[in-house]
Amino acid sequence: MSNEKQTSAEPISEATRRDITERSKVDEEIKGLAKFPSENPNPVIRVLADGKILYHNKASTLLLDFWGCQTTKILPDHYLKTVSDVLSLGLNSVVKTEINDHIISLTFVPIIEEGYVNIYGMDITERTRADENILRVNESLENLVFERTRKLKEYNGKLLREITRHELAKERSETILRTALDCFWLVDIQGKLLEVNDAYCNLTGYSSEELLNMCISDVEALETPEETKEHIQQIIKTGSDRFESKHRCKDGRIIYVEVSTNYLGIEGGRFFSFIRDITEQKKSETLLLEQKKSLELKNIALSEILGQIEIEKKQIKDNVIANAQNLLVPVIQKLRITGESRKYVQLLQRNLQEITSSFGTKLTESGAKLTPRELEICNMVKNGLTNKEIAKLLNISLGTTERHRFNIRRKLGIVNKDISLSHYLKTI
Repeated sequence: MSNEKQTSAEPISEATRRDITERSKVDEEIKGLAKFPSENPNPVIRVLADGKILYHNKASTLLLDFWGCQTTKILPDHYLKTVSDVLSLGLNSVVKTEINDHIISLTFVPIIEEGYVNIYGMDITERTRADENILRVNESLENLVFERTRKLKEYNGKLLREITRHELAKERSETILRTALDCFWLVDIQGKLLEVNDAYCNLTGYSSEELLNMCISDVEALETPEETKEHIQQIIKTGSDRFESKHRCKDGRIIYVEVSTNYLGIEGGRFFSFIRDITEQKKSETLLLEQKKSLELKNIALSEILGQIEIEKKQIKDNVIANAQNLLVPVIQKLRITGESRKYVQLLQRNLQEITSSFGTKLTESGAKLTPRELEICNMVKNGLTNKEIAKLLNISLGTTERHRFNIRRKLGIVNKDISLSHYLKTI
């Protein structure tokens, strides 16, 4: 019986011994820390469970003054619970407080055996301000990064959603890409083809196995390998690109393609590229350019022909005017016509001098629908004849002449306008 009691007591004694040893070490450390408390530049305060201050060093004066307990030597009420908690739990507790723009960290260390708590203060203002500054800088950087990547995220949003769905349902996405009408590549940053779909195999004549053992430079027919490497680095920087190129098919044919690619830094860096055959489009563009050049040449030739026609028209006009001046006018001038009939001769001379004028044509094409008599009067008014002279030459009354003039102004749209009929007709 006694042996059993001895055996069961041994572990307890050993545990107690270890606890005593550890507490002794703690006591020794605390005693070592408290050897020179008065010289400690940071506050050191010792209080009992009821809040009575047993000791404080000189550096604690600022705290005690702020708390208003320099005289009472009693810790403020709101710290009494912390003292009680650390003594009951046997665990340290840290409390922060602000004093005159300074942030003080108070560490409550329980000395359970003695029934009191040591409070060690430390000014952490600079460290706290630095942490706050770092936090603000981090927030600013995060906002900057967010703003700079927002547009890229918007641009790549659809592709990223496709990739996410691809990761969640890889088999279904691979089937979609494999059977898509547009060609698809998955390429690493060295330019090696990792995935291709059936559309690209059908376009180039290569099998999937052949292409997966090839690089971009093996099918690229526009860029050199060095230019392709530079292009890859540029896309990594920008995140995406859309460009035209040429690819070499298995049978040696060169096709024009349009490539839309996006770069994502996953799995060491991947390019997701969609490729569209634009060979027929390029042929059409080439044909249009050739037709445009042909039309330009025809336009040049037509301009030369029109220029020549204008020269010939001017020559004909000059000939008509010269013949009228040199042949008809002298004959008319030799006619010895007197009286009112001479007015007709003078009118005929003026008309011959303006024989190439478009005056008559413009009047008939103006939409005014002038009668032959009104056209005749227009010619006389334009050449300076008065109403009285027109009435005598046409053997009509002065009132009839005036009515004709009014109708002409009405048809020409110049009634109630401050412009003479003679001046208006001369501008036609």
